[in-house]
Amino acid sequence: MIAVVLAELFPFLAALYFVEAATWVGRGARLWVAGSGRRQRLFEPGLRLGGLTPFDLECVLPRRPVLLSARGVFVPKADSRRDLGGVRGFDAERWSFLPLESAAVSDVEGAVVRWGPERFDFESPAAAERFASLWKSLREMAPKGRARKVQAEQERRLDRRVALVAFEAHRRAIRGTRLAGLALAISLFGFLPLALFLPLDLARQGSALALALVAILGTFATLVTVASRAARRLRGLGLGVPSGFLPSLFLAIPAAPLAAVGLSREIFAGLDTLAALSVLAPTKDFEREFRRDLHGARVAASRGDTEWQEIWNQRILGIEKLIAQCGLDRAALETPPKLEDPAALAYCPHCETEFREPVETCEGCEMPTMKVVLPSSRPKRRKDAAAV
Repeated sequence: MIAVVLAELFPFLAALYFVEAATWVGRGARLWVAGSGRRQRLFEPGLRLGGLTPFDLECVLPRRPVLLSARGVFVPKADSRRDLGGVRGFDAERWSFLPLESAAVSDVEGAVVRWGPERFDFESPAAAERFASLWKSLREMAPKGRARKVQAEQERRLDRRVALVAFEAHRRAIRGTRLAGLALAISLFGFLPLALFLPLDLARQGSALALALVAILGTFATLVTVASRAARRLRGLGLGVPSGFLPSLFLAIPAAPLAAVGLSREIFAGLDTLAALSVLAPTKDFEREFRRDLHGARVAASRGDTEWQEIWNQRILGIEKLIAQCGLDRAALETPPKLEDPAALAYCPHCETEFREPVETCEGCEMPTMKVVLPSSRPKRRKDAAAV
């Protein structure tokens, strides 16, 4: 009887596993996924397929930087909140300035920080809570202290060393969770279907099914134990752990093998996307993001009012320091990469369009293009900092 019921339920158990692998990426986030022999990829907001095995890596990263100064923060205007992840995020007309003195955080709801009708979407609840705490402490400080704290925070967000420490601490903390998740996956989707669907007599099937169930319950109990310890350790190190992680682990045995993937989602909470990618991404992908962001920051710094320009100039300095930490050539990142069209005279780093005419503005992105020049030298190639 039990074998018949489990055989009928098995497709639903497998479906629950894939449901767990599906991830909703909020409007303030992008999702980095790597592993399982798949190409590493950065996803935009929406419903995305994340990690599929216990050894995959899945991280939420900010879709846009936090434009914070000692006097306040820029928040997107209501009619521009959905489309500020790309080139439109560099347009000062789509943002409004919120003074620190006159605006207290009214609510933190998931990954959203609210100041009355104004809001900013962060990449994760952990990042939102961190920023709300920072905002509160800044309001209680003297102006000189605010300036120093904001500068230290902006430097931390773009510091590759901070990102690397977080990544290595996370990898050590979840090693046992990954192994326990693999053992549970083998028990659930290896031993159990063999016991259910092999043509065995009733006695042998009963014995095989009992062994499979014992293996499932034993590996599940082990996984819950090591995952709980890993979550406590990560929280103790100040790293993000998804809210509701442990309750969901207890309630869904078929999804539990992906516990390590869940623990990896918020390890870079409060850090800039460029800092995280300098640890995660292959050189080619990392340089592409660097080129886009640095180009956009220089364009943004030439627009808007003094407050807007000051924030973007500070960001440019932070990006240049990060470039130096990675051992790359800044001049090479401010020129087009090696292009497919040898006759190209201009290049847009945002949509990667190559132009045979010396156009100054990309029509699709409404951003200035890069002029094609013969580089005197290529940037030094670095070894990938992280092996998944």
